[in-house]
Amino acid sequence: MPWTRETRFDKDFDSLHSQPKRPKLHAGRQPIIHRFKYIDYFFPLDPSLKNKFKKPDDLTIVTIHNYPEKSTFEESLDFLGIAPYVVLKKDIEWNHRYKIDWMLEFLQSEGCETEYLLFCDARDAFVIDDLHKALNTFKRMNCELIFNSTMSQRGVFWHMPQLFDWTGRVAKKRGRFLNAGAFIGRPEFIQAVWKAVIPLFGRLSRPNDEQDILRYLHPAFYPEMDIDYSNDIFYRN
Repeated sequence: MPWTRETRFDKDFDSLHSQPKRPKLHAGRQPIIHRFKYIDYFFPLDPSLKNKFKKPDDLTIVTIHNYPEKSTFEESLDFLGIAPYVVLKKDIEWNHRYKIDWMLEFLQSEGCETEYLLFCDARDAFVIDDLHKALNTFKRMNCELIFNSTMSQRGVFWHMPQLFDWTGRVAKKRGRFLNAGAFIGRPEFIQAVWKAVIPLFGRLSRPNDEQDILRYLHPAFYPEMDIDYSNDIFYRN
């Protein structure tokens, strides 16, 4: 039967979407959510959280984009009262490699004066809790750099079968891979990793995708560079 406004499917659709949305139970116990589909679950944030938190003194918060308006990530920080933070942006056509280039420029200019740095994607990452929790969790991990993790294997099967094999043997939790959209670490170590990324642009099948390169480099920088296998700091499925 062709779909029309008169079919019962349309009524079912309206009924379904009139029900309140509920997040999965495991999404939300983390201070940072990195999943666009959960924006509707958490925004607007609980009014009791407005201006409730402060930025850790030893943490620099950075995001990168080319939007004329404030991003979702910035709006969440503003609501929670977490400031200041750094926005690296230019009014030019977007390229994913800017997340490497602009961050490296920032670090080399000594723009980061704190012991730790947190980066989150502007469009689909947001904060819902005290970032002291995120930083303290990172400190307990005894790493120099921790990335968000994901179950997505995009890029791995295409040109990195050796990485798939390595994650199966070495990773603390099988089936999770590096996601470059959120990370926390020490600026000096981040700078060293980013310098290793630059020569590899154009050498993988997605030439300007920094996530593919960082996944490729994961074994080389392990265990100082690792991922948030259990979603303790960041949430992404």
